[in-house]
Amino acid sequence: MDIGIAPGLTGVSETMLWSLHNRACEARRPDAILSDPHTIRIHDAINYDFARHFGTPGGSLAARAAAIDRTLRIGCSPTRTAPLSPWARA
Repeated sequence: MDIGIAPGLTGVSETMLWSLHNRACEARRPDAILSDPHTIRIHDAINYDFARHFGTPGGSLAARAAAIDRTLRIGCSPTRTAPLSPWARA
């Protein structure tokens, strides 16, 4: 018997597991472009056949996640004084 949390999600809600799967698989790689031990822990705690539902993760989603993480770290930095975008209003 499998141990873990059965998410019980369907439809649009289930698609968040796809992002989780891609992010966790990338974070496990020795040459990962992002580090996310919490995602690995959550991924491991869920009783779900990620590979059957979503297949082998591609690198493009991991690259996108890393870029978003980097932007959020910069944007949320307490030392940031300028807007992130030239179109942003102060």
